[in-house]
Amino acid sequence: MKQFNKKYASGFTILELLVVLSIIGLLSSLTFATLMRAREKARETAALVEFKQIQRALEFYYQDKGYYPPLNCVLIDAVGTQPPGCNTWLEFKTALAPYINVPNPLVEYKYDADSADEYQTYGFATYTTEFVNLATSDGGFSATLYEVGTQPAYCLTTYGYVQNASWYHLGNTICEGGN
Repeated sequence: MKQFNKKYASGFTILELLVVLSIIGLLSSLTFATLMRAREKARETAALVEFKQIQRALEFYYQDKGYYPPLNCVLIDAVGTQPPGCNTWLEFKTALAPYINVPNPLVEYKYDADSADEYQTYGFATYTTEFVNLATSDGGFSATLYEVGTQPAYCLTTYGYVQNASWYHLGNTICEGGN
């Protein structure tokens, strides 16, 4: 009978292979989690940039025309749903076309300008999780929306946090127009 000589044995034991595979699996899962956080942060940054670009385009529109786009209760979201009686994303996009090329939105937005003040004020907002920190300090009406424009601030200073008070033309609103 031949004797096995350890001196010439080569290779790894199954236990060593399992340990190495476990370490590789752990490292890859940590890398994947970090990558997903980085992708989410990039999406948040892109959404904020898009929001600011649309806000600037609204101001350019006002400088050229002397009023904001005469559109009511535009609810802009990624799937294109729109409440009845409201202007559409396409109408909003067309109005701003000379100032910005706005693709389909990354997040949901709300826009409103009213004829009561001849479209001299507007509100523009989003309530995505990306802007939660900004929403609490923007001076607007809602603590859950990131709001810009004069209508949100007017609504807050005039009515405070009254139920159903909103600058946005959808449902019961008591501070429409921002004047």
